[in-house]
Amino acid sequence: MARLTVRQKIHLVALLVFHLDMLETMYTMLVLLGLANALNTRGRRRAATSYASESASRFKVRSINLHTMLFQSDELCFESCRMNRAVFHKLCNLLTIHGNLKSTCHSSVKELVGTFLHILAHNQKTRVMKCQMRRSIEMLSRNFHLVLNTVLRLHTLLFKKPEAIPKNSTDERWNGSRYRLITRTIWEP
Repeated sequence: MARLTVRQKIHLVALLVFHLDMLETMYTMLVLLGLANALNTRGRRRAATSYASESASRFKVRSINLHTMLFQSDELCFESCRMNRAVFHKLCNLLTIHGNLKSTCHSSVKELVGTFLHILAHNQKTRVMKCQMRRSIEMLSRNFHLVLNTVLRLHTLLFKKPEAIPKNSTDERWNGSRYRLITRTIWEP
């Protein structure tokens, strides 16, 4: 390892002294600003708005919307997710047990699945859901893709396998009747 020359050592000491002077000046300015702020607000009440209270109010609105959307009645659950509450709980259990869907640090499994189904059922954009669920667009998109990947992983359980139609089928839909030319009779008075 190379040694520093005397000139380099003097330069480093000068830089260190300069930075210490700057830190001392900044500390003094912060103390003076704090005192000035304390003197200006003395006798007046400031509105106490903090991130914690804002977050708590967003959580409260989100939980009320989620409860109304999914748990209040079967009619509201069917309107928002196109399934009743019992089927919704079965789907959540299926995705949790077989699909390994886990709740995130900010969202429960029921919120993830409910938001996913609501977006699919109403063809809504994440910008609309942002206002309703009080979540960021990025969080909604991430959660949507999390549930979508879980559903796609469970395609063998959730989706019906197609079956071939036999040649001797008597069902009107598949025996070629819809390809026949349909003639209309015109009624004349």
